[in-house]
Amino acid sequence: DTVTLDADLSKGLRIAGIAPLPDSIEAGQPLPVVIYWRAIAQLPAVEPDIALIDASGREIARDAGAPVYGGYPTDRWQVGQMVSDRRLLHPDPQAEPGTAEVIARLNGQSVLLGSIELTPSEREFYAPQPQVTLEATFGEWASLAGYDLEPELVAAGGPLALSLHWVARAASSTDAVVFVQLLTPDDRVIAQDDSAPAQGRWPTSGWVPGQVVTDRHALRFTDTEYRGKARLIAGMYDPNTLTRVLTADGHDHVVLATVTIH
Repeated sequence: DTVTLDADLSKGLRIAGIAPLPDSIEAGQPLPVVIYWRAIAQLPAVEPDIALIDASGREIARDAGAPVYGGYPTDRWQVGQMVSDRRLLHPDPQAEPGTAEVIARLNGQSVLLGSIELTPSEREFYAPQPQVTLEATFGEWASLAGYDLEPELVAAGGPLALSLHWVARAASSTDAVVFVQLLTPDDRVIAQDDSAPAQGRWPTSGWVPGQVVTDRHALRFTDTEYRGKARLIAGMYDPNTLTRVLTADGHDHVVLATVTIH
């Protein structure tokens, strides 16, 4: 579905429509905005931005730059062409609840794309009490305080699940993916799970300092016959580059435990 707008943002650049916006999001929750631009005249290279403005007029999120992740400048568009452009807004995690407007802006002109309701956050702030405690820091924005493992005795082929207890130090500019792996002594991966923290409920770009994120992972076994010792490791990586986030001591993961698979 598309919400039709047919609004001119500047000479030659029209917003034909947008994908429907959600009715509401929590403060700090990413907001994807899909805009359908149409070139109605030959365009120079312009960079419209998309912003989220709260009821007081304060900008609480912004995505700027050339359309299509910077890869399709407007001066390359053909007259009459429609271009689909996805933007991702990261609202201030501490933004006040209330109605916020999504707008497109260029050279002092603006077009209202729609409005959403910012609802109170359900973030948690407490001292985590994991079964096993750790002190591991990833980048400048995440600490791993420990984990819970279930079951303690692991059978060949699983099941095996664990809950990581993250403490936010700051928000990240990247929505990192958490990985958990079970490795044989010769570093062969026999079980794994990769997912955004809390199954995407709390992306790292929306973390607030001091926030605690409980992050459960159920590992999928690729080798259901292996028995013996195995290392359980965890870490984070940038899904755009697959580059792992380094710990404070320069490693690209942390060893959680050595388990025996029966």
